[in-house]
Parts: sequence; structure tokens; C-alpha cells
Amino acid sequence: MAGSESSAALPGSLVYRAYRLLTCPLRGEARVTSSGLLIPEIDGLRFFCIMSVLLFHASPFGPRPGALVATSTLDRALEMTLGRGGAGVGLFFGISGFVLGMPFFEHFRHGRPKPTWGAYLSRRVLRIEPPYFICLVLLFAARATQGLSPDAWRHLLASGAYVHNLVYGEASTINVVAWSLEVEVQFYLVAPLLSRVFAIPGRGARRAVILALCVAPFALPWLGWSDRWIELTLPGQLPFFMAGFLALDLYDAWRSGPRARSVGWDLAGVLPWVLVVIDPVAWTRLYVVVAACLLSLVAAFRGPMLSKVVRSPPIVGIGGMCYTIYLYHATLRKPLDPLVAHVNPSGLAWLDAIARLTLVVGPSLFACTVLFLLFERPFMVRNWHQAWGAVLRDPSRWSARLQGVIRGEPPG
Repeated sequence: MAGSESSAALPGSLVYRAYRLLTCPLRGEARVTSSGLLIPEIDGLRFFCIMSVLLFHASPFGPRPGALVATSTLDRALEMTLGRGGAGVGLFFGISGFVLGMPFFEHFRHGRPKPTWGAYLSRRVLRIEPPYFICLVLLFAARATQGLSPDAWRHLLASGAYVHNLVYGEASTINVVAWSLEVEVQFYLVAPLLSRVFAIPGRGARRAVILALCVAPFALPWLGWSDRWIELTLPGQLPFFMAGFLALDLYDAWRSGPRARSVGWDLAGVLPWVLVVIDPVAWTRLYVVVAACLLSLVAAFRGPMLSKVVRSPPIVGIGGMCYTIYLYHATLRKPLDPLVAHVNPSGLAWLDAIARLTLVVGPSLFACTVLFLLFERPFMVRNWHQAWGAVLRDPSRWSARLQGVIRGEPPG
């Protein structure tokens, strides 16, 4: 009887942890970084990245059953804003350039120990692979209940090896959003080499080389690259990562000085995104989106109002879960779409759109919080594989370890 009560309490414990993470994200449930250093501005920017992508995919406008039709100016403004949400992926890439470049920057510019290739790569694998592998297995199993195509296993293997973009020339059929993760992995492999740009001693020369690397991919269309290959491979997305490198260099100069903030930086961090939303030409210009990403990364530290917003605990907490939200949000949205397709309480498209988005985004976000606590946060702890290895060798500890995961205890 006691065992039954204990088992029944476990889901409640997990739900409570999810609630606590969404409401008090910096009090024990926040994500763990490999260095132990959490830069709240970065996770705050991740919030805006993932929410823009989530809203983009959940948009009730567009070609889908029961879609809303934008007729008024307000309707079209909301439809256009949601439709630009895909630009958040570029900012994700910029953040990756900033974060992955930091240990190399610290080595070349401040004499810190150089990250070894083995330690760097193993940390990337141990950090991103388990949540992604679990996600692929779950999604593949769900698809198997509806019947699999003859080549489904090949698509699964290609997705698991992060080469679906390269092999098939299209996004993964197992998890369509994983196309950008494959680009990230391509960057992981060459980041140590690209980071040697930080060894250039002169600040002006160093930034000039980074800018050259940022601009060079714009020549790819003239070299015969198709738009699809530019989108799905690192060379085409390199400007965003290099924007992260440049933002890192600028950030270091700022933190080494008086750390002055200016409202001008608040405007610089926001206005380019307004241009991306309202100008259909700017939206199609890669350099405009890259510039917006660069300015956002710098303004998050140097703009007093923007810095305050991105450091807000709920925003930082949700941003810290962006990987799990990214992996699952498209799948979680699908069963909710038919349920909200006929939600038209007001007859006003923009207001009905907000109602539908609330009904889709709210449950999806809570479900992703639970999935984060189960399948991502345990793998954020450094050397988790060693602690889990000891547990797996002792079956008598399996039940206790499972309960510990749900309660949020570290492995071991």
C-alpha cells in the first residue's frame, strides 16, 4: 500500500517541479551549464528565439484546415508577425557562435586553458545526443503505430547521425525541425578551427576577418548553390554563427570597460526586427536578419531596458528549456490543431488567433517543461554518464534512481 502511494505521488512531484520551473525558474530547477556559469542574457534571448519559432509553427493563419483568414489591417499585421517567426532560428545560430566561441576566446585573448578537442567534442555529444536520441525514438515509435514507410529506418538512421540534410537534401522526416540541429552539429565540428580567428592580436584586424567570414557566404548563390542547400548546410548559415563571434568580441570589450548602457542600444536591438516584420523585402535579405541578430546579441548586454527584460527569471527559465521545446513543440502541436480549429469566440480573426495560440502554446509549453525535467536536465550534469554507469551496473538501484530523476536529484 505504501509503495502504491509512493508511486502515485511521483507524477505529482514531476508536475510540481514543472510548475516551479515555470514560476520560479532560478530556484533550483533551472538548467545547468557545463562551466557552471549561467549568462542570463543568453538564455533570455533563447526565450525569444524559441517563442518566435513556436508561434510561427502554431500560427492559425495559412494553409491548414480551419485556418483563419486575415481581412483587417490588424489581422494581417498579426499574420505577418507570426509568419516571420522562422527568423528566430538565425538568432539561435548566433547564440551558438557566441557560446561555443567563448572558451576559445578566453584562451586566445586572456590566457585561459585551451579546450582540448576530446573534452570539447565529448561535452557536445554528452549534452545534445541523449535528449535528441530519446526524442527520435519516441517520435519514431509514435509513427510506427500508424504504419511505417519501407525506407523509414534509413531516415531514422540519417537523422540520428545528423546527416539527413546532406543525404536527402531535405529536413528530417522523423522530426522536421531537426534540420537546424544538423547545421548546429556541422558548426560544432569546425568551431575549434574557426575560433582560431580569436588568436589575431589586433582588435580591428580580428573583427575584419570575422566580418569577412560573415560576408563570404553571400557569394554562394553566384557559385551555383541552390537556396535549399544554402538553407540546410553550414556554409549558407555561417553568417549567423560569425555574428555570434563578432558579438562575443564586442561583449568582451564592453565587460572589460565601464559597462555603460544606453537606450540607443535598446532601440538598436529591437528596430531591425521591426523592419524584418513589416518590410517584405527586408525579410528576404539575409544580411538584414544577420544584422538584427548581431545587434540583439550586443543590445542584450548594453541596452538597459532590453537587458532587464531578457534577465527576467520566467524568460530566463523558459529560454533555458529551449532545446526540449525545440525538439517537441511541432509534434505536440499537431493533436491540438484540430481541437482549436473551430475556436472563433469573437468573430475577429486577430482575437480568435490569440485565443487559439493560447490554447496551443500553453499546454505545449507545460508538456515541454515536463519533458525537459525528464529527458534533458539529467544530462546537463557534468560526467552524468559515469554516475549513470554505476547505477546501471546495480539493478537494485534502478527504482530509486528513477524516482530520483523525477524528484530532480543529481545522478549518482
